[in-house]
Amino acid sequence: MPIKLPVRDIDKTNTAVGTTLEDIGDSGNTDPEVILGGGYSRVSIQLTNTGANALVNFELHAKTHKDASFQVILTGAGWGTIAGRLLNFDGALNTLAAAAAAATALINVEGFYHIKFQADADTGGSGVTIKGMAVE
Repeated sequence: MPIKLPVRDIDKTNTAVGTTLEDIGDSGNTDPEVILGGGYSRVSIQLTNTGANALVNFELHAKTHKDASFQVILTGAGWGTIAGRLLNFDGALNTLAAAAAAATALINVEGFYHIKFQADADTGGSGVTIKGMAVE
């Protein structure tokens, strides 16, 4: 009988997302990568804009191997159509309004070794928090 992987929590924050794409990481915006090791099939996330300006883009990047480079998997309008890697969503993740909460997504991450998220905001910047989990 195969060993079941534990649920992997995702808790990432960037309190000062600027006007160009930036990683969303752990405390102090370090360690943006979520290591999946190729064993997880889905990630669910809740995106919250904690700042005073709207997000203008939100991206998912992934690696297929620990030594591969990150590639953009979901960006822009891709967050608004259930197709490909996006299995479900509620709310506009790529253009989340200022101080808005609870835009959610379910993403197929099968075959990815690492994932990370990036965002950018309107002039003046904003804060971003991602809470979620990876499951088999």
